[in-house]
Amino acid sequence: AYVAYLIVRGITSGPTRTNEEQRALNLLKSKHLEVAIVWPEAKHGNDSLQEYVKAFQVQLDLLQSAHNTRCIEAPEDRQANLHCDMKPIRLQPAYEEDNSSKQASISQAQTIVQNPNLIAVAGHVHSSSAIPAAVVYENEGVVLQSSGATDARLTQYDFEYIFRHISSELTHANDIASYIYQ
Repeated sequence: AYVAYLIVRGITSGPTRTNEEQRALNLLKSKHLEVAIVWPEAKHGNDSLQEYVKAFQVQLDLLQSAHNTRCIEAPEDRQANLHCDMKPIRLQPAYEEDNSSKQASISQAQTIVQNPNLIAVAGHVHSSSAIPAAVVYENEGVVLQSSGATDARLTQYDFEYIFRHISSELTHANDIASYIYQ
């Protein structure tokens, strides 16, 4: 992944800043923002993508409500209300590409980042799809929050926009070994 990152981004990070700057300008002009939800296809008739999208929407609604409440409670406080014009956030669900194909993951990420209102991607549960896609998101200045990729290579480089909220396989192994040893 790091070699691909260097090839896409270049040895100096100069040219990619234009991608990030253009995205920032587009986002400032847009009436809404979008988050892509990339989730594995359902197995056995259970549509986990739709369930994840519903859960994500509930959290967005709660955050929006809390944000609006703060703005209403202090209308005279200009400093507190500088960010009261929060843009609505729309969710764009997509099934995660076959996790055995790096090219499919890259192609999917390239399609996703063509959306000028895109601010983030949540998902890419499998490391085998998250790592190749991460290079595309990083190059375009789009935040990736992977919710299941455990391969340490996803976050071991100097990426600015790539995150995960699950520990790595090595950390899992160390935790299990420590527990067994106790």
